[in-house]
Amino acid sequence: MQHIKFIFISFFISLLAACSKPVPDYSGTWVIQYGEQERILTITKNGDEYQIHDELKKTNEDKTIYSGQSSGTVNRQGELTSGQNDMINTFTLNENANQITFQTYDHQTIILNKK
Repeated sequence: MQHIKFIFISFFISLLAACSKPVPDYSGTWVIQYGEQERILTITKNGDEYQIHDELKKTNEDKTIYSGQSSGTVNRQGELTSGQNDMINTFTLNENANQITFQTYDHQTIILNKK
């Protein structure tokens, strides 16, 4: 009887391990060009939380137009979310982890490439 329990428990643990998806790592620098402007997201991991630095620069003048900081966590769907209430930003990685889709709280979709 002990042997059957051991086999059942081993099978159940193997099944759970096979079904669980690894949590994506959003760390890195992500960039998109808009003509003479460049948007740079720098994402760093600190424990279970991510720090997100968002910067918009005018490249021909090396001038920062916007700079903001936020923090976020990865949800059950594997998306990185930041913000609060009705101003939630969502980030998702593509399969190769070389592009990130940034869905802003006001429903703009921005695709950035890993630098």
